[in-house]
Amino acid sequence: MSYKHPLLVLSPNELVFENKLDSLINAAIHFTTPQSQLDILYNDTIKTLAELTTTLVMIYDTARHYNDIEIHVNVLHGGNYKKLTQPGWDVVFLSDSSAIISDIFKQNFPEIKIETLSLLQNVEIAKSVKEDLFKPSAVKLPTLSSRTISKQYHSVAIGGTFDHLHDGHKILLSASIFLTKKTLIIGVTGEGLLKNKKYSEFLEPFKQRCDSVVQFLKLIDCEITPEIHEINDVCGPTAVVEDIDALVLSSETVKGGEYVNNVRREKGFGELVIHEVCVVGGQAGEEDGFKDKLSSTEFRRLEFEKTKEH
Repeated sequence: MSYKHPLLVLSPNELVFENKLDSLINAAIHFTTPQSQLDILYNDTIKTLAELTTTLVMIYDTARHYNDIEIHVNVLHGGNYKKLTQPGWDVVFLSDSSAIISDIFKQNFPEIKIETLSLLQNVEIAKSVKEDLFKPSAVKLPTLSSRTISKQYHSVAIGGTFDHLHDGHKILLSASIFLTKKTLIIGVTGEGLLKNKKYSEFLEPFKQRCDSVVQFLKLIDCEITPEIHEINDVCGPTAVVEDIDALVLSSETVKGGEYVNNVRREKGFGELVIHEVCVVGGQAGEEDGFKDKLSSTEFRRLEFEKTKEH
């Protein structure tokens, strides 16, 4: 039996024991229909940005390790799932240790089937690894992130291409949501700046990329107000919107934060607090050009390879 949109609920205990985390996620992916969606809920309160980053990287890395059928995986945390009016789940997978929240799901989503995943794990599940996309992430946790608490800033900015929305994008967006009290300003690269990208013919249209970002944001925190801006220059909305408190960047782009703040100072705007989030995929860092990072280019290349097969 397989499902089109399961929710797997994980407790902190599952993250402590690596084998159990592997087993649960592998089983959940096994029972998810190819080309569909698996949501994973980490059912615990996360207090700092460092804890959030470590948790998300661990779960996304593990899911990518077994996901060779291109299932879209989203990792949720906290209590936003209770506010979702139409989450679309057709089953909730609980492990033995998280079965205590069964009553909560029955109360909030009485129409959704609940399964204890440990019973399903008796099924023979072959380990399958997608080598192209599985390169474990080297988690870099800047000192600032260990002191950064949830909902610290009124307004936070983030920017990117967000093409073929992948784990790296989702961790960056999740970190931004974590820091935001009210408004998240998202710069999405306009098509004019993407003409020289590799496999540009497989780039998703601007509207599709924006829609993917907003859909993911609502899944993580439906009370945050997203503000989408098209990026047609280096700074994007950070150079025109004065009311921003912080900027979230990846380790690959963090040096651009200094340039952004220089531009803002010239305009008489306040400087932004810069928060760095690790690059997902691979151990190679800045000195190696982040060559193993998870990237949209790789997803476009895979689409290109598919066209050659037909």
